[in-house]
This record gives sequence, C-alpha cells and structure tokens, in this order.
Amino acid sequence: MTGLSIGTVAKKSGLAASAIRYYESMGLISRPARRGGKRRYGMDIFDELGLVRLGRSAGFTVVELKTLRAGIDGQNPVAWATLIQRKQAEVEQLIERAVRMKRLLDAVSSCACDDLRTCTLPQRLSDPQFR
Repeated sequence: MTGLSIGTVAKKSGLAASAIRYYESMGLISRPARRGGKRRYGMDIFDELGLVRLGRSAGFTVVELKTLRAGIDGQNPVAWATLIQRKQAEVEQLIERAVRMKRLLDAVSSCACDDLRTCTLPQRLSDPQFR
C-alpha cells in the first residue's frame, strides 16, 4: 500500500489518531485517499496538521480554525481577516487582565499585615489599576 497510515502520521506528528480523525471530520484537514477502507496520507498531511497546531497555539477554537481554513482556501477571505482581528482584540484583553492579576498578586504578596482586620490592602485594591 502506498501512502502513510494514520498510525504512522500519529506517531510522526505527535497527535493521537483520534485527533487526526476529528480534525478530518471537522474539515480542518483534507480527507485522505482510502485503500482497502484504510486512510492513506501523503506527506502534505504534516503541513496541514502544522497549520492546525499553529492555529490552536494562537488560541483559535476548532470552529474558528474551520473559518480560517476556508479563508486560506480562498472561499471567504473577509471572514478570515475579521476573525484574525477579533482574535487580536481578544488577546489584548487577555493581556490586560493578566497585567491586572499580576498587580493584584504583587500587592497581596507584599502585604506585611499580621491581622486582616487592620490591613489596608482591601482599600488599596479598590484602586482602578486592579479592576
């Protein structure tokens, strides 16, 4: 048989075979040829899986990746650009939240109060920088 088996692709990509089948069912990777009822992949599968992995690393959901895939394939480039802009805004909000969380943790860790009843930290935490 020519082509790579799903087991070989799974081993070489570091993904579970079930993940590869799932990505296929969601339209994130091309459906492979079948021989004798078994999937047989070409070497291009690693490029397709690399794009999925890249998208997942960038925080895209599987549904969002489906939109991205359609944009890459030229089916809907406007939706692709809109999705990228929306994800960038989402990441900016995430960064802002993380910065506020760090400020809060820094404030709490630097508190030297022995008694919470006399601690001024709760008043200091009402500062807008912690919201």
